Amino acid sequence: MAGHHPGAWLIAISQSGESRDVIDAVRSAKLSRMRVLAVTNDAQSKLAKLADFSIASQAGREEAVTATKSFTSTLLATYEFVTALTKHDELNAELDRLPGLVEETLRRCEKKCRVIASKFRDREFLFLLGSGANYASALEGALKLKESCNIYAEGFASREFLHGPMQLVDKRTPVFILQHELSDESVELPDRFKRLGAPTIIVGPDTGARGSDAIEIPTGVNDVFQPMSYVVPLQLFAYYSSISRGLNPDQPTKLKKVVA
Repeated sequence: MAGHHPGAWLIAISQSGESRDVIDAVRSAKLSRMRVLAVTNDAQSKLAKLADFSIASQAGREEAVTATKSFTSTLLATYEFVTALTKHDELNAELDRLPGLVEETLRRCEKKCRVIASKFRDREFLFLLGSGANYASALEGALKLKESCNIYAEGFASREFLHGPMQLVDKRTPVFILQHELSDESVELPDRFKRLGAPTIIVGPDTGARGSDAIEIPTGVNDVFQPMSYVVPLQLFAYYSSISRGLNPDQPTKLKKVVA
């Protein structure tokens, strides 16, 4: 923490508010006279008490080790904080629409996620590609597949994937492409994978999926809030992939909550 800019803040995020690594970082920040904002699902947690200010994500008790609802609730709470800082009326209006868009995403994607999960239930390798803010969505989707399905899944920034990891692509490796908009590049990428024999699954508002499986999400989501729309179908896919493999998506056999 040495050499931080005067007036710097640390934003500490922990579902339980008891994660040791986060608590240690907060204590170090406080010693450096940084101010701390906590985003946590437990307003009475150690993190919330250590922080100068805290935001409760209010997800309710997280029963699943895979922590899906607390992830999306934390994401929304963080969006609310950032939007409040900007004092941008248009972003505030977009934020108010997010819960309805998530509900629409669930209605629109659930059946397709179930079908695609069953189709690829025998695959042991899977890649997820996202650009911009959806790089983080790809990482989250890969984590949920590892946790709930016992498979090797990795998230990559779309363009970085072409420099090295592309060599691993073949008929055994389905590739999820988080496609924000149709462009020459976004159309060309799945075509390249298909030429290598890799099944492609395109997630986006207007997939234009020629010969690919597609999971369509609602249109009109502001770029800032994209991950909220993309994470939900990936969580659904991981859930149904786990079920189709005869596993319990909420209780991975080799995992437990890091803290109570």
